[in-house]
Amino acid sequence: MKLLQIWKFGGPGRDADSLDAAISIAQQHHFDGLLIKALDGTEWMSVYDAADDAIRSSEQAATQRDRCHDAGLKYYVWTNPIHNVDLEVQAQRTAAAALASDGLFLDVEPFTGPPPFWGALRPAGAADGFMRRVRELAGDVWIALQPDPRAARLAEIRPDEWLTHINAFAGQFYWTDFSPPPETWSTRARLELSNAASLGRSWEMPVLPTLPGISDPGAFPIDMLREFPGFVVYRLGTTSPEVLELLGSIPLAAPIETPPASDLDPFDTLVNALAYVCDNLGDQLQQAAGTLNGQGDSFRSVVAEMQRVRAQFIGDRPTVQGDADKPTPVTDPPDSGQDQPQVVYNADTPVIIQSNDWSCSVVSSTMALQSVGVDKDWLTIRDELADAVSTKWGLMDSRAPALVQLIEQNGFTAGVIPNNQDGGASWDNVLERAGRMPVLLGGQAWNHWTFVRGYADGSLLLGNPAPRWKGVGQTMEPQEFTALGAWTMVWIEVDGPAPEENPVRIAQLELQLSDAQTQAQQLEVQIDGLTQGLAHIVDVLVPALADPSTSPEAREDLRRTAQSIRVQQLGEREGVPA
Repeated sequence: MKLLQIWKFGGPGRDADSLDAAISIAQQHHFDGLLIKALDGTEWMSVYDAADDAIRSSEQAATQRDRCHDAGLKYYVWTNPIHNVDLEVQAQRTAAAALASDGLFLDVEPFTGPPPFWGALRPAGAADGFMRRVRELAGDVWIALQPDPRAARLAEIRPDEWLTHINAFAGQFYWTDFSPPPETWSTRARLELSNAASLGRSWEMPVLPTLPGISDPGAFPIDMLREFPGFVVYRLGTTSPEVLELLGSIPLAAPIETPPASDLDPFDTLVNALAYVCDNLGDQLQQAAGTLNGQGDSFRSVVAEMQRVRAQFIGDRPTVQGDADKPTPVTDPPDSGQDQPQVVYNADTPVIIQSNDWSCSVVSSTMALQSVGVDKDWLTIRDELADAVSTKWGLMDSRAPALVQLIEQNGFTAGVIPNNQDGGASWDNVLERAGRMPVLLGGQAWNHWTFVRGYADGSLLLGNPAPRWKGVGQTMEPQEFTALGAWTMVWIEVDGPAPEENPVRIAQLELQLSDAQTQAQQLEVQIDGLTQGLAHIVDVLVPALADPSTSPEAREDLRRTAQSIRVQQLGEREGVPA
């Protein structure tokens, strides 16, 4: 469900001139509905907005709902609950507005305003009593909570008193707030949406993140948004046509009742937080270096190291600019009149790990071509795919005609079973070819592509460019295959006999898998220690070092503490005496 949020229809800062204008924009950009402000406390929106379509009663809201339904759109209302008004009147009008619409969003914030908000740490039981009364009057109406989702701000509204009465969480995950540089928006956005998914898993409820319409289009993490059952864009009047077009075209993966999947990578939030530290803190250090009259080289060295670590272990920093024009290669087709050399398939082609969130089809195709002797890196393959791949969307057509063309341009015969043909490729279809020839698999629910190198012990053996994505590593079991389709399968034709069972090879793979599991467990312990060490550095050591009143002796103690953390978690620094 994709909703456009509207504050008002009249005066400065209005979102649209009328409800009809808003309906037209939502239809044009393929949004599913509108979210219209109804109340501040006990006051209908018409008290603050003189426009004809400003809501002045539940009856008018019902009329607007019918107009939206006639246009094929959903109609929701939102309110700002206030604690120091007649709570009975507020509950009655809130319930009436909710019953007149498809559902209700509650903008509950711990601030004093203006505009008026619920406020921080109101008397215990006040929110619970208000919501109990709303539920008595409105029964099973669908309600979402739309607060500031930062942990300290959530605590101030006593979230437990609200959560027992709501159906979904629509927190305001605004990566543009507090004036961060626009170049940090893309990494902040990933951090915000990681937090959104984490909250949904903790509370076991669906999350529809409220997004900042003022953001640059390139900052929206499309791959992450696809995994939510919906989102809200605040607000129509501050959202550019480019952002509307982008967000309206996103296909959503889950129904509205679905909470975030529990099999998401548990390290995602930590990785996104570290990426944000590298990017945002690096920008601030770089800026500070320019103010030191030629003495900022040490700062610049730190920034350079942060950029290197980020690129190596997390991936290149996303940009907020549009995609650069990429040349379309001119490739001579193979001469069908010439004898083609015999194709030899190497199932042990090394895995290539993708360095960003969009190139899974490119990297998987690179491994498949390398397995039959094509000496090209993934950047070359990316150029050959040209406009068939976007840094925003990845492979543009999941039925993969571009991958078939890529294989043929490189001199091979390709086959394909697209995901819209008889339900897509089956497990048996894959087993017919796995191990005898290179296979590429793309799953719609998986939202990912992988290279399939073979089959052993009941599982597919993968060259997965993003291990741990949705819980899948370098093998895939039948139940995972069933859950993550429908599947498109592309393969490179290789002559050869059907694979025979090789017990020695199977034993080798089982031993490798056991070793890998042991290493993964050890790595989890190391990451936990590293996380605690990093938290201590950020929370304790850095503030103390930045405090000008800290004595030289205390600074030396802090240096030794930081060094001990480094030695304990990472070992002695090479070439530097203790």
